[in-house]
Amino acid sequence: MNKFLISLMFILISISIFSENTSTESSISINNFTENNEFAEIDELIKLNDYYGALFLLDSHLEDFPNDTNFIIKKINILLEINRVYDAFDLSKKLFEDNKTEKTYKAHLNVLSKLISIDKNYKEEYYTISKEYLEIINYNDAKFIYEVGNNYIKDNKYNSALEIFLTDKSNYYKNVFGRALMYRFLGYYDKSIEEYKYLINNYPEIKESYFGIGISYKLNGNFAEAVKNFNKYLEYNKSEEAYVAIAEIEIARNRYSSAKAILELAKKDFPLSKQIENLLIEVYSNL
Repeated sequence: MNKFLISLMFILISISIFSENTSTESSISINNFTENNEFAEIDELIKLNDYYGALFLLDSHLEDFPNDTNFIIKKINILLEINRVYDAFDLSKKLFEDNKTEKTYKAHLNVLSKLISIDKNYKEEYYTISKEYLEIINYNDAKFIYEVGNNYIKDNKYNSALEIFLTDKSNYYKNVFGRALMYRFLGYYDKSIEEYKYLINNYPEIKESYFGIGISYKLNGNFAEAVKNFNKYLEYNKSEEAYVAIAEIEIARNRYSSAKAILELAKKDFPLSKQIENLLIEVYSNL
């Protein structure tokens, strides 16, 4: 009898566990279906620019699932779309402080990035959290590195910008360009030239590299290479700045005939330029 009872209990326990697992799997499946279905409805409303309708659906879902990270982030993004930046900030900050993950870091930083464009008081918070995030992901987000570096440039913090750009080991072209520019601004012309050469060799479609390296060569005193690269840039882009840079070099070298020739070409492309006109006057007076 005892053996029979033990066997019966074992069978009942097995059935109970199986039922619980089946119930849990069904619940997860239903929740996923519901969430995906609601996301589809919300995304459809967003496509129609019906942000308030999308918010209504989100809020109704969040009443039942107040800690649903995906829906909270979706709400944050909609709030940004309708310029309720401070509301988005309050929501993203709470989400971030309650649960610090890569996803919540990125959501909060996205809000802070928008916020610092209208309120400078949040800049230090943006930079501090940016550094934390980059350390956590081992600097494996080249586009975000560029975003942070670019914000440092806007604040005229060139050393900090360079430090950030240097953390990108993937050599994403925008970060290489940022390094080249910062080295130039900080007076490290040889390093700037190295970075521009890397761009020219690996991203030949970025023609601005010829102009950038031309400036670095000019500032470094290598006028021949500067003129060569400015002329290369002019093959792709008729630039007033490039014309002027070449003319200024030729004037500095007392090569007034060469300066006159380049300025007359420039005059055809930029007939209303006062800078070109003034340089022509200077050249004519020395011929």
